[in-house]
Amino acid sequence: MTLPARAVLVVVGVVAVAAACHAPVPVASPARDGWGAMSWEDRHDTMTFAVLPKMARTFQRFAGSTAPDMTCATCHGTDAELVQYAMPHGLPALDPVHLPDRSATDPKEARIAKFMFDEVTPAMADLVGVPLYDPKTKQGFSCFNCHPSR
Repeated sequence: MTLPARAVLVVVGVVAVAAACHAPVPVASPARDGWGAMSWEDRHDTMTFAVLPKMARTFQRFAGSTAPDMTCATCHGTDAELVQYAMPHGLPALDPVHLPDRSATDPKEARIAKFMFDEVTPAMADLVGVPLYDPKTKQGFSCFNCHPSR
């Protein structure tokens, strides 16, 4: 026995709606014109649903830990709400003249520099919709979007 076409459409529609209700909500990538053009709500959603999960897993893998332990306070500081999540804030200051070097003789410095330059900075630039830093134009995403300068 076959169902009438209308009944099939109703069943397909109900299944589609039910599936959509249980599917994860996709987070739209920020516009390529950058972070600055986004509303506070859009920034919050990007940070909460894209940046935090992605970067928590990235740092978890780097640290070799069994679970991610990154929170908003990891990068924004314990007073994040008080400073309205302003960046750079909360991370150690870096000296722009003496940045960690991926070819350093100290293996720890080299490993951290390689990780930050090759994985963290490009991922963050992509997640917040800002091109990587261009020394010619002196614009774009760099270490100093997250770290204060000494």
